[in-house]
Amino acid sequence: MRRFTRPVLVLPSLKDREPAQKPKTFTGHWTNPDVRGALLAMQGWVCAYCGVDLEQHAFDVEHFRPKGNVTDDPGHEGYWWLAYEFSNYLLSCTACNQKQKIDKFPLLPGGVRATAATRDQVKTELRALIDPAADPVEDLIEIDTSDKLARLRPKPGITPSQEAAVKETIRMLRLNRSLRILRGRLRALERAVGAADNNAVDRLRIRACRHRSHSLAYYQLLASLAPDQAPETAAERDWLIKKLVRALAQAAKILDNGGDENDERQCAELVWAAAVLLSLGAPVDAALSSANLEAEKLLVQDFAAGL
Repeated sequence: MRRFTRPVLVLPSLKDREPAQKPKTFTGHWTNPDVRGALLAMQGWVCAYCGVDLEQHAFDVEHFRPKGNVTDDPGHEGYWWLAYEFSNYLLSCTACNQKQKIDKFPLLPGGVRATAATRDQVKTELRALIDPAADPVEDLIEIDTSDKLARLRPKPGITPSQEAAVKETIRMLRLNRSLRILRGRLRALERAVGAADNNAVDRLRIRACRHRSHSLAYYQLLASLAPDQAPETAAERDWLIKKLVRALAQAAKILDNGGDENDERQCAELVWAAAVLLSLGAPVDAALSSANLEAEKLLVQDFAAGL
């Protein structure tokens, strides 16, 4: 898990969508290309919870606060008024979303759950789940490098409530029990240790980018070896842009050779991701031009102008 910076956006699919009352069914506007693309621009292809590579795993748009009901509080109607709120979305692998998180949203002891009537108090809930788009994850969680399985643990010195939230997040999402997650994290830690032993700071810096899978292992060792060399936001976005443009070039090539509806949706997601990055000041235009994606460049500029 890493901290992501959520862009402040009004996306076409979500504009004026807040329901006046809980609907009987929810229309999945959050699956539209503009929403998924904006989340790709925020996270890259990394699960917000377990850190696996989403290019290798199926993934969903996850509602951080459950929209329909709350497992931890059967009498609660769910955070239905946040169903179409971009600030309530994360990209998550289907295992974390559909098997672990599901409709859970625990609070710390003494916490009062917000309702539709008290929705203005939602940000003051004493939640027991770390939000990777709001909380200082790297200051709260660390890998136990002395542990043979590279398990996560709360960082020393945090507050008791923060420690309780970290422990509950690890437990609920099975971040120290899923073999799939443990294997990936342990492999990343072994490679990070190898790079550190060779004083390969540049390799650590590249892999410590928050948009790369299991990057906490590299970030943590880099912080201990050369704390002033941690990748800056601009460098991380530059890496993400390059990866995004490569993916967009491949998608455009597939469409030119007769892609299907799914290919068109994926291409649209990538265009929206590039548009969001451009709206944030990232140098996307030059990257698109260098990849001979002139038509896509015009789409990106058009979409970005509307954000």
